[in-house]
Amino acid sequence: MTINVEIVLMVAIVVVFTVLLVVGVFALLEQFFGTKSAKKFLKDIKFPLSYNQLLVVAFVCIGVLFVLNLIYTKITGNTGIL
Repeated sequence: MTINVEIVLMVAIVVVFTVLLVVGVFALLEQFFGTKSAKKFLKDIKFPLSYNQLLVVAFVCIGVLFVLNLIYTKITGNTGIL
């Protein structure tokens, strides 16, 4: 039973993209209501990450998404997802 590398990469890309969507929704809320309200919202829902840590996660996810897409493109020969 072998694991297909393409499927693993596709699942990883989908997971990272989903995290970015959630962070993107939070970013929209922050733009509409301000940074102070966003920080208070994170405290109210008892989110384990602070505001700055969430931003770091978002930027890391963007980088990981591009790297995974490049690897997927090299392996499959397709034009990629992005």
